[in-house]
Amino acid sequence: MAKTAAMNGHDPKKHGNVAQIVTAIIAGLALVISGVNLYSQLSSHSSENQAKALDEHVGTLINTQLQPVTERLSKLEGQVQELTTEVHNLANTILQRLTPNASMTTSQINERFEQIPRFVTAAFTANLAGDPAKTESVRNDIQAVLKSKRLQPSTMQAGISAAVYVEGYRAFSRAVNAGMAGISLSGITLSGPEGTPLEKHFFTGIQALNEQEARAVYNIHIKDLWQDLKYIPWLNVEFIHDKIMYDGEDLFLANAQFENCDFVPVITGNPKKDERAKEVLARLRKVNNGPPISALVANDQVFFP
Repeated sequence: MAKTAAMNGHDPKKHGNVAQIVTAIIAGLALVISGVNLYSQLSSHSSENQAKALDEHVGTLINTQLQPVTERLSKLEGQVQELTTEVHNLANTILQRLTPNASMTTSQINERFEQIPRFVTAAFTANLAGDPAKTESVRNDIQAVLKSKRLQPSTMQAGISAAVYVEGYRAFSRAVNAGMAGISLSGITLSGPEGTPLEKHFFTGIQALNEQEARAVYNIHIKDLWQDLKYIPWLNVEFIHDKIMYDGEDLFLANAQFENCDFVPVITGNPKKDERAKEVLARLRKVNNGPPISALVANDQVFFP
């Protein structure tokens, strides 16, 4: 995150101007409001001449204070947009530079894979969004390395995890850029009714109707629920006694752990997707009550360590 810190100090004058403009806005509006309040209080029991004088005074305040503030606000909007673009460019530049390529040695590739989740986690903490389209390109580059190189299982696991974290960052950036919270849920336990068998209730966990709606889920426990895995980037999530459903759509798991779960394929009628759902769930069933696993299904490609 050294580069992020450098960006924050990249142009002190720019940031100083923003602070000055915001201060001017507050001061100007406060002055106008005070003038309007004064007018409303006095006009009701003042003479016609006094009311006219107050009208002129308020008009002067608007012309001398509000107009300059409006002009500064317009400039501020441009500066905010410029700074937002800088942030996007910087975040994606960092990700692109961290992304390995097939010409690197296995140790170099593994090191890059391990750095990517660290950057994404730091970006979550700093609420630092990137450009979702460019982030998707980074994920595709990682997938290309995973496909073209013969990697050890530990490096494959790190690479899949890196790709899923990048997908999580894409979902995070899409939400933040739209003015929403970037992480759907974090640091909690989401659970169904305690002591009630799953077959006797149909409480569902976190859902996403499509890829555009999906947001990253980070560092949580999901217990006693019916949980569909599709679309959502699951980062460091523990599934405990859940009905895990999957229909062959895109799948993003990074360091996900399953404990006493049932795995239920959702039959769509699409032979390719139905077969993929069965294949993926069979792989996940093997690690039920085992160590965390990372898995990726995207662009009609399936990756397991």
